[in-house]
Parts: sequence; C-alpha cells; structure tokens
Amino acid sequence: MLSNDYLPGTKMPVWQDPDMFRINTDTQLLGTFLRIRRNSRVLDIGTNNGALLLYASRFSPAELVGIDPQEKAVLLARRNLRRNHLKGRILTGEVQNLQDGPFDAVLCNPPYLPDAGESLEKQNRALQIARMERYLPLEELFPAVKRLLKDNGRFFLIHRACRLSQLMKQAEACRLAIRRLQFAYDNPDAQAGAVLLEMTPGLQKDIRVERPALLHQEAGI
Repeated sequence: MLSNDYLPGTKMPVWQDPDMFRINTDTQLLGTFLRIRRNSRVLDIGTNNGALLLYASRFSPAELVGIDPQEKAVLLARRNLRRNHLKGRILTGEVQNLQDGPFDAVLCNPPYLPDAGESLEKQNRALQIARMERYLPLEELFPAVKRLLKDNGRFFLIHRACRLSQLMKQAEACRLAIRRLQFAYDNPDAQAGAVLLEMTPGLQKDIRVERPALLHQEAGI
C-alpha cells in the first residue's frame, strides 16, 4: 500500500511505495541545494518517485523530464506529478542510452553503496537498483551528463563526502567544472557525510564553498 506523505520542507503531497527507495535526507538536501533558472529544461536521472522533479518545479521550469530503469518507479513518478498538477515526461530506461536534450539542468541522487555486503544482496531488486553503485557507476554517469547538458547548463549531484576526490576526477575527465560545493554533517562535531556539487561544462576555476548543512537543522532531523 502506498503511503501518503509530503515532500520535506514543502506542502506538496507525494505517494511513496514502502518496497521502493523512499525520500531521505539526501533527497531534501539536494532539493534545497538546487538553483535552476526559470524556463529551464530539467532532467532527473534515476527519478524514482519524482521527488527531485517536484523540488525543481518550484523554479518554474519549461519542461520536467525524468528517467528511471524501473517501470514501477516511472508510474509512481507520473502519478506524483499529476497529483501536484504538473506536466512532465517520465521515461523508462537508462540514462546511458537516453537520446534527448540538451538540458539546462541535470539532477542526480545516484546509487552509491558498494556491491559488497550480504544485507544489500538480500534487499529486493528495486532497492538494489536505487542503492547499489554497479547499476550506475560514476564512469558512466558523468559522460552521460556531459552529453546531455547544454554548454551553459548545470549539473546538481549529491554523493558521499569521502568520494570527493573520485567525483573531481570524473568531472575533470568530462570537462565539467565544480562551481559550487556544500558539505553536510549529522552534527557539528561529526565528519562530513555528504557533499553537494553544482557543475557546469568548462575548465575548473574557483569553487564557491557554501556554509555547511547540518542535518538536524536543514533536513528536519
């Protein structure tokens, strides 16, 4: 049975499936981090229930597009857009094969858990696809984004903070420059758990480092 929830920090209703990946603090952090120009074409990679597209809708985009390899997620995202009186195209497939674009903004909260671990292997396939990195490795994500992004477009990503060096390596290989960066912490005394990045095509220059995000303040925990 679907649960009837609200998009964190908003009054937008959202249906969630208990057997699929649900909205978490990463979702809200990335939704809050977005800075999308009006009338943009927006692509959400791995859209799941469409939560990031709902956040993006607050910027008055020209078009909302989501892609997910799971048909069940696609149907749920379409339902959530309709429920909030939004139009969009939700596609079934893998972004590596997407023939569309270019887009003004690309969003992604990718799977980033390693493939090791018995507990992950025991989860249902829907959760494995949403959480396990082998279904969308960085080496395939970044080239796909570069191909689909406009020359003046923006790529918004959240990932583990400890993987920052790998993220920077992939960005450099695809000639994507980090323009804005924010670390997220569980509490002021903890190490950074997540990093949020805004990237644009081009050569790396100075990076704007935003104030840290504290989860118990920013994400309502």
